[in-house]
Amino acid sequence: MKNEQVAKILKDHNDWRRSTEDYFQEMPHSPRELSLAIDLAVIELKYSLRISDVVEVVDSMSDFDTEEERDLFMKELMVNLGAI
Repeated sequence: MKNEQVAKILKDHNDWRRSTEDYFQEMPHSPRELSLAIDLAVIELKYSLRISDVVEVVDSMSDFDTEEERDLFMKELMVNLGAI
């Protein structure tokens, strides 16, 4: 399930839950779908990928001959990650 689908399910559920027009309206998504969307949202929020984390890992695992070589690599990495 993609983030857009997760967001839609959560929004639909909140809209349904807050609705005052029809008390007996059926839930827009099954409890299973809602539970899955909540689980995925928690995972996304808890383990979101940060560019600074990736840079730190790559920097710690890379062996550069010069500081200039390291700086050029990091700048290129930041540009590529920023494009994602």
